[in-house]
Amino acid sequence: MTDTPLDTHEDSTEDSTQDAVEIQRQRAEAAEAREQEKDALLRRFVVLEAAREEAERQKLNFNPGALRDAYDLRAFDNVQIGGDGQPTGVTEALHDLVQARPYLVKPVAKAEAPDIDATRSGGSNRLDTPEAQASRRFLTRGF
Repeated sequence: MTDTPLDTHEDSTEDSTQDAVEIQRQRAEAAEAREQEKDALLRRFVVLEAAREEAERQKLNFNPGALRDAYDLRAFDNVQIGGDGQPTGVTEALHDLVQARPYLVKPVAKAEAPDIDATRSGGSNRLDTPEAQASRRFLTRGF
């Protein structure tokens, strides 16, 4: 049995319909992937900002990039974002992070009082500048 032009047309219509359905499916998957990526980025921003604020409130001085790295290592997976967009569980996540990895936090530096001992030599000596030397020469010659 040979294909008639009508059979060929039906086959091509069926193929183009299947192609259109496939294209629509791929577009829907791509849109869903973009939406999930956008949600993940938004969650990352909200959680990291809340963690930074909470660390500041607790006076925890994390090393640069430590909170981002901790997020990437899933240390904030238990943080939930409420319907109002506010994260909950950040305090507990920070506590667990500091307990598990204390090296991420810089030790608190003790503030030292400045050394203002005028009798101690050191630092720059303003008497050695060319202007000071010229002034001394001028004054010692008696002009």
